[in-house]
Amino acid sequence: MLQLQRINLVPQTPIPQRIRKALPFALAVLLLLIVTFLYTRHLQLVAKNHQLDAEIAQLETRVRHSTLLASDLKQLADAISQRKQQQGELQTQVESLSRQIAEKRSFSRVLATISEAIPSSVKCDKITFKGDAGLISGSAVQYRELPELVSRLQANPQFKRVTLQDIDRNSQAAEGRFLFTLAVEVK
Repeated sequence: MLQLQRINLVPQTPIPQRIRKALPFALAVLLLLIVTFLYTRHLQLVAKNHQLDAEIAQLETRVRHSTLLASDLKQLADAISQRKQQQGELQTQVESLSRQIAEKRSFSRVLATISEAIPSSVKCDKITFKGDAGLISGSAVQYRELPELVSRLQANPQFKRVTLQDIDRNSQAAEGRFLFTLAVEVK
């Protein structure tokens, strides 16, 4: 039996020519894939760029805010140091005034004691104190009232020492008064 073979009479295009025909389509598809890849990458980079810009703007805002806070903090620290300095000055003034008040109270008591001890016929012209020492100047109608005044003041526990320092009868002899000066020392 005879076999028949089929023969193709249509001429076949050679492989290099077929490759040349298919190559533009393959290159176009490859180029399209590359462009698509690059475009999506570009979109990703643009989105990332916008995100980074937003973060940078946010960080710049935080930096400005931090700078303002640091400035405010410095101003507060300066204000606190000024307040502490003022407080120290005021504390010094309060201590000074407290000492003055304490001294005034003690001299007020001393002055009250002196006024109670002075007889009615004795006139006190001047009372001065420097520290614990003081002078009492005045005039008396009778001499015997002066030792009595000294003894009354010495009997008081507020005084350490009381002495009759000076007596002058000549300056006011016409009036019959004795000028005197007492030296006192308070405790």
